[in-house]
This record gives sequence, structure tokens and C-alpha cells, in this order.
Amino acid sequence: AVRSFWREEVLQVSSGVDETGGLVGPLCGWYALVWAVVCLGACDGASSIGALNKLLMPMPFAVLAAFFARAVTLPGAGAGIRTLFSPDFAAIWSPSIWVAAVSQLFFGVSAGLGTLTTYASFSPPSTPVGRSAIIVSLSNSAFSLFAGGTVFGFLGFISHTTGEPLESL
Repeated sequence: AVRSFWREEVLQVSSGVDETGGLVGPLCGWYALVWAVVCLGACDGASSIGALNKLLMPMPFAVLAAFFARAVTLPGAGAGIRTLFSPDFAAIWSPSIWVAAVSQLFFGVSAGLGTLTTYASFSPPSTPVGRSAIIVSLSNSAFSLFAGGTVFGFLGFISHTTGEPLESL
């Protein structure tokens, strides 16, 4: 139900490459809003970008924290989070697991490239690069675990509600 809602209602995916479909109004509206915020933030130069970053950089963490707080209060969330931290060691030899892990790592770092650039612009030139690399790597891993706990908390709730085993979700 969720996948069909996402594909049919939100994305409005066409039946194939031969059918182009049309513009999706709400997505275009949100995209325009993001560009408006970026343009307004850049109007006054670097000082306004710095102020905007101080406001917007913690926002994803705050939203994720709110989602996490909601996830852990739902019935079945504990089972979902235990599943996250109960790995199947037999699957570690599967190449597809490693491809997915490396893909996630590259995506996580590339999606944070803007964050890294901003972090570097606010750091003094004498900042040790090695220490910064360790901080960024550990922060990325901690945020990924936090996000995983949030997702698996909701998956545990879905499993509890529907009666389907977590492995099939």
C-alpha cells in the first residue's frame, strides 16, 4: 500500500520510457520553494548563507529526532530496533550485501558533500585534516545508526500492526 501510494500518487510514475507523463504539481511546488529559499539566502552573499546554514543544518537532525521519538513510542518498535542490531552473519558473505553497504556509504558521504564544504569553510586553516576526517566519519556512522533505529522502529510497528514478520517487510 505504501509503495503503490509513493509510486502512483506522489511520483506518478509512468508505465514506461515511451510515456513521459507530466509535471507533478506538488513536487514542482516544493522544488520551487527550495530554490526560492536558496536564492533568497544567497542574495546578500556569504554572510546570509552562513546565517541560513546555522538555521538549516540542524533541521534534518531535529526532524529525525522527532521521528525517532515517535517511533520508539509505538507498539512493536522494540522488536524492530532489536532486529536492526541482530545481524545475520551468514549473509555477510553475499556480494549483494557488500554492494548495498558500499552504495549506502558512498551515498551518505556524497549527500553530505554540501555539509562537508560548509564545515570546511567555517574551519580555520590550521584545523587538523585527519581529526576532521575522523569526526565526519564517526558522525556519518552515528547519524546512519540513528536513522536506522528510526526506520526499524517504524518497521517493528508495521510488523506488530499487520502481523507480518519483520523479515518480509
